[in-house]
Amino acid sequence: MKKKFLFLIVLIFITISIAAAEDEPRRIWAEAFIKKEKDPPVKKEEIAPVKKNKTSPASKPVKKPEYKITTPEVVTDNVLQESVVGITIWRLRPAKEEEIGILIGNERLAAERVEGNRILSKGDRVRIAIEAARDGYLYVMNREQFKDGTTGEPYLIFPTARITSGDNRTTLGRMIVIPAETDKPPYFTLTPGRSDQIAEILSVFITSEPLKELRVSDQPTQISSAQVAGWEKQWGKAVGRLELEGGAGSTLTSAEQQAGEGSRLLKHTDPAPQSLYYNPELKSSDPVFVNVNLQYDSEK
Repeated sequence: MKKKFLFLIVLIFITISIAAAEDEPRRIWAEAFIKKEKDPPVKKEEIAPVKKNKTSPASKPVKKPEYKITTPEVVTDNVLQESVVGITIWRLRPAKEEEIGILIGNERLAAERVEGNRILSKGDRVRIAIEAARDGYLYVMNREQFKDGTTGEPYLIFPTARITSGDNRTTLGRMIVIPAETDKPPYFTLTPGRSDQIAEILSVFITSEPLKELRVSDQPTQISSAQVAGWEKQWGKAVGRLELEGGAGSTLTSAEQQAGEGSRLLKHTDPAPQSLYYNPELKSSDPVFVNVNLQYDSEK
């Protein structure tokens, strides 16, 4: 009887511990997430064998996401977590029977992750998921980029009154998807405006306070090129990027779909962002400014 009572206590303790672990706050940046090439590999004989406890149920550990550094010239030391932005580019394609899909008319589309530096084809349908590591306000601007290095006029594409009713607040675990699933259509179709256009530049800007100088309407609004250039010069220098290893090609999960619809926040056990953008020069109170390039395949 005593053994059964002790076993019950242990079981309750493990259950509570697992539940507490699942409720841990969402984090999209940590030293453990970065694969450090300078660390020597661990030899097999140095790994102590794990003793299995036959009296307690085994809990599946949460696998921490591993990222590869794609911008080695930008150091990852001293990066403040609150200055990091997680961005996932989703490319839509016809959904398979077992995949979660978005029904658009008579077509069911699945969202598939692509890396931040992936060359995309004209006509590709894409969505952008953005996750901040702090409370703030999100602004997204779109510019065309041309072969000669010049860019078109910037347009504010988020927030608009049509997406989340203009609510552009960010917080840990909130994933904002652009365009929203309620938008028509709920994706961007990559269509160059000129024959010499090589990319779409999406500028993601996160501030601590709302920007009163930006007017929010139902449609994208043209804003000052000088203003965007000033933000980029002041806050967008020394930006690096990490890519989630093994993430590209995976499809949208139900947790991500619910988070994108605004019905829940993401937990640390949910899939991590595909790309992490970071700036080691920023302080906790500084705005965050990063550019995401959607590059066109020049041969198509």
